[in-house]
Amino acid sequence: MNEIMNKITTNDLINSSVILSLRNLSENTRLSYLRTARQFLIFSGKDLKLTDETDVLNFIENLDTQGYKNATINQKRYSLQTIFNAMLIDGTIKLNPVTELSRKIASNGKKLNRPIDYNKKEKLELPAIHEATKQNDKTGLIISFLKGCGCRVSEMINIQLKDIKENGNLFSITIKGKGSKYRVIEIDKTLIEQIKTVFNGKTYLFETRTGKKYHRCSIYRMISIRFAKQSIKAGCHLLRHFYATYMIEAGFSLKAIADYLGHSFITLLKYYDHSKIPIRARFIY
Repeated sequence: MNEIMNKITTNDLINSSVILSLRNLSENTRLSYLRTARQFLIFSGKDLKLTDETDVLNFIENLDTQGYKNATINQKRYSLQTIFNAMLIDGTIKLNPVTELSRKIASNGKKLNRPIDYNKKEKLELPAIHEATKQNDKTGLIISFLKGCGCRVSEMINIQLKDIKENGNLFSITIKGKGSKYRVIEIDKTLIEQIKTVFNGKTYLFETRTGKKYHRCSIYRMISIRFAKQSIKAGCHLLRHFYATYMIEAGFSLKAIADYLGHSFITLLKYYDHSKIPIRARFIY
């Protein structure tokens, strides 16, 4: 059985048409989608080309039984839908089973997407950030940077010194985001100068003592440990939410915020209301 399953998963996951159709996604996103596909294949025991709506529904219900959160289940459903869309465009399949399942459920007045209670998310308040950035050490400066521009950790660790251009009292930084899409963010000039001094990078803005760029897991650990000292469970993504909230409070349109953050889903921004952030609080560190 294991040999059969390995053959099925390998044949499907290395299918060049699927991989190439996903090539515009970031590497992490693409790998996440393919991990979900492998998980689905192992569960169903069927070739992707033979998958139907019942297989998808059984998979979702199994995830629920295993205790997966609704947000994770929605993410996995979307991953499968994207992969099946790639196969649909390629002509490998005639119908997307995830889309068909959504259509049939909608005909009964229901939604396949599972509800998420955004109001129960952890909150990250301004005083907590003040405390976390009291020291202008590496962790404090990283927190100041992330909450001052809202970029992703994966974007931050890849910033090179050549990407930074002086722009009056600010620095403009070219960011390579998801799907190899570029955008420009602006950061307080004083903060960047402090980062350059403390990290002393030769190639990257943020470099380790050995001259290498940071791994995102190291950044996650540094930030979570710093907030844990205040008995707060907070990480990098809440800093992104913090900045998005600042922009909403400042009156920017959701479209402008989405573009600045490199965010694909404008509708999700309305949930970035974790704290009331004074408009001028963005660069307090």
